[in-house]
Amino acid sequence: MAFTASNFHSLVELVYKHPEWRAELRRLVLTEEILTLPQVVKELAEAQRELAAAQARTEQRVQDLVVVQQHTVKRIEELAEAQKSFTTELRQLSNLVGSTEEEEAGGVMQVVLEGRGYQAVSEGFNLRMNGEVDVVLPLRDAEGNRL
Repeated sequence: MAFTASNFHSLVELVYKHPEWRAELRRLVLTEEILTLPQVVKELAEAQRELAAAQARTEQRVQDLVVVQQHTVKRIEELAEAQKSFTTELRQLSNLVGSTEEEEAGGVMQVVLEGRGYQAVSEGFNLRMNGEVDVVLPLRDAEGNRL
């Protein structure tokens, strides 16, 4: 007996009415690779979702790092500005302390020189040169020479 087109349609109708036959027919007609394809597609889709989620987390971490980096740069700029201010104040303090030491040294120098026979012509004064403070004390020696 030959299989005809009407037999084919009858077979299709029977398979449609009996879903359990469809699974059996699939196993007979399709290869194992094709049968596992839906599961493979599901696994690939899940892997793609996981990769997308990981990418989103990575992008968020990068954004967080950018914000932290911006705060770090701002803080470094603030520290640099504070260091400049501190350096300026330290120089001013150094000049002030240096002047005081020079003034004291000038007074001691006058007493010592007068003890050796020199006479102060006027008060000593500070002279700033090359970032340093020197004491100038106009004197006369025992012969009256101005020094």
